[in-house]
Amino acid sequence: MATNTNKTTATTSTTKKATEVKAVNETVDNALAQENELLKKQMEAMQAQMELLAKQVAMNTNTTNTTNQKTERNIEFINMVPGTLVLRGNQIWKIEGQFNSRSFLEREARIIVNNMQNTIRSGYVYIADSDFIKENELSEVYNTMLSDKQLKDLLNKNFKEVVEIYKTVPKAQQEIIVTMIKERKESGVQIDANILIKIGELCGQDLLRGVEYEDGE
Repeated sequence: MATNTNKTTATTSTTKKATEVKAVNETVDNALAQENELLKKQMEAMQAQMELLAKQVAMNTNTTNTTNQKTERNIEFINMVPGTLVLRGNQIWKIEGQFNSRSFLEREARIIVNNMQNTIRSGYVYIADSDFIKENELSEVYNTMLSDKQLKDLLNKNFKEVVEIYKTVPKAQQEIIVTMIKERKESGVQIDANILIKIGELCGQDLLRGVEYEDGE
């Protein structure tokens, strides 16, 4: 009987130890599982942060590129002469008719200015962009040059004002004013006789009667 008791006790002891080992193993497994789950969540959070950071960097790069890539302006050139104005850039351009205009991309506009300094500075063409004028060192020239609007309205002013303006504008614009006077007369438009007489004296032509003569005669 003592032997059976010992066997039973031994079996019970072995079973208890196995149960304890299983419990420990389960505890360890649970702890590892929890730790793995925690690490997984941490990795997912880090990955999400990295993706967000990458997007922010990409957005900043795009914004910088957009800022650096300045949008090229369109520059308007207005024909100031009666008839056709020819401009030379990368190719030959024509603007038909006085006060008609054409716009060019900034690069082409700069080439035209470089190729046609005399035309640009004389007043045969008017550039309707104050920033472009400053950037291309034309401000001093434009201080005495009439704009298209001023030239259009010039002959409607008091004759004294017309004469004073005529005296200050570039030679080319003086010639344009004389041509405009002649064209208006030919079209039957009435012009103040004082303008005809005084401008005629200054340009050396009899604009009142339509007779031309040499300067100083």
